Amino acid sequence: MASSRNNNDLLFDDGLVSSTEASDLSDRYIDYLRSNKGLGSRTLLAYRVDVLQCLEWCGVNDLSDLNSVSTSVLRQWMYWLNKNHARSSLARKVVAVRGFFAWATHVGLISANPAQILNTPKIVNELPTVLDEAQAEKLLDCAEDRSEDYAVDKSPATEHQENTPLKSQIKMRIKSKIKSQTETKQEYVIALRNAAILELLYATGMRVGELTSINVQDMDFENHTVKVTGKGNKQRVVPFGVPAAKACKKWLDCGRSAL
Repeated sequence: MASSRNNNDLLFDDGLVSSTEASDLSDRYIDYLRSNKGLGSRTLLAYRVDVLQCLEWCGVNDLSDLNSVSTSVLRQWMYWLNKNHARSSLARKVVAVRGFFAWATHVGLISANPAQILNTPKIVNELPTVLDEAQAEKLLDCAEDRSEDYAVDKSPATEHQENTPLKSQIKMRIKSKIKSQTETKQEYVIALRNAAILELLYATGMRVGELTSINVQDMDFENHTVKVTGKGNKQRVVPFGVPAAKACKKWLDCGRSAL
């Protein structure tokens, strides 16, 4: 019986696995990881992309179905990846694909796991480049200065006010910074937000991804602590100091509702 599939939609040349089926398999694998491994949404998304890329590469190289994928083939895939990917990315992709084939073996999609003996590329653990104390202070001071600059009273001067040199300087400073009242408010709000972000990052050492997942109720201003959800949905309580508390309160009180 002739196949009803459109050859343009096939993932593998022999037509045994379509791109839709590959996507469905990847989704099933990701659902399994989400339910059993507690991985974060970013990691799950990356793993899904990694698995699909591997399957697409196998399709380009004339493999008919999952059982046609051998350890040798996967090592060729790793060699191809090594040409244009950082070792950290390659290591993650190997972990994702090795896990996928282990899962596929477990649920009976394939008879043997070709990725079982794949070695994860070694990554040289290098210390990250960080700001020194002076640079950090300069960055924080800059954010604070910007929020204070935009907080200057922007009310227009009336005609009967004395045009003193000081008042002229103030008006010229305002005119040079402000194009419109709306634009000024937006810049002020953004400056407050940026100052709060930098102060909290500096005070806690949390990851940017962790910062973006913080809810208002996670902040405890009385005890100066914040509840942080890290990798694997593991939670921890991290202290922060007075400068971070002031910046965050100012953002919540004066800026957050305006965005």
